[in-house]
Amino acid sequence: MTDSRPLLEVEEHPPPPSAAAVADAGPAASGGTLTAAEGAVAADPPAPTPSPRLRMGHYLILVSLNSIGAFSSDCYIPNLSDVVDDLDATDQQVSLTIQINWVLLGLATPVVGHLSDMYGRKRIVCFTLLVYVAGALGSAFAPTIGWLLGARCVQGVGEAASIVTSAIIRDTIDEPRERMRVQALFTTLRPLMLLGGPSIGGAVGAAFGWRNLMRALSVWGALTIPLVLLLPESLPPPADRPKRRAQCSPVCSPLALLCPGLECTKLKRMAVRAD
Repeated sequence: MTDSRPLLEVEEHPPPPSAAAVADAGPAASGGTLTAAEGAVAADPPAPTPSPRLRMGHYLILVSLNSIGAFSSDCYIPNLSDVVDDLDATDQQVSLTIQINWVLLGLATPVVGHLSDMYGRKRIVCFTLLVYVAGALGSAFAPTIGWLLGARCVQGVGEAASIVTSAIIRDTIDEPRERMRVQALFTTLRPLMLLGGPSIGGAVGAAFGWRNLMRALSVWGALTIPLVLLLPESLPPPADRPKRRAQCSPVCSPLALLCPGLECTKLKRMAVRAD
């Protein structure tokens, strides 16, 4: 008995199951079994830790922390002539105390932000404010222009504590529009402090002297430290943090420290595009 089907006829086979169907079927489709513990974990994954909520008092503390860096950088500009007479220095030397403070502030800002991502917001802010207080006191009691230059460098590093304010707001406000609104308000406050600092600082310096102005800044920083301890720690626990990519190579590590947002892969793509 011969087969009457055409020679080129292909037998139809059922299509293989899709990946989604296999995933839905689970281990039972492949003959495996789930224990009770594994089933509970698969059905109900652990929820991430909820973000802490900020109250009105917390926002006032953040306003103080956000303003201290911008205000302190140039608040004694109207009193530079008094500094020249007091320290027997030149105009160029005293002007350098403003510029070198800005340079150290710019270099320390990304480093302080990166350290707060690793070790916690409150811990790094309190340590940086201690550096700020030391720099302000060093400036207040500076006997020479060289001493004042060094103290202003230390104070510039301490002023970088203000950058952590943005990270705290980002961690605690989950709704995107509300977070952007609050970030915009705090970002606007910094240039206002840069503009208002010389006016307020100049009046205080003219009335009480530029050294007392520096002492007042040190008191401001010292009072902010215990207030920061009242803030909730906004850095998520390690289990809830997004996983970072592989460690950077030794060549990229200095750039990664200064610019934490730039990973090695991004740096390599930028180099390729530049070529």
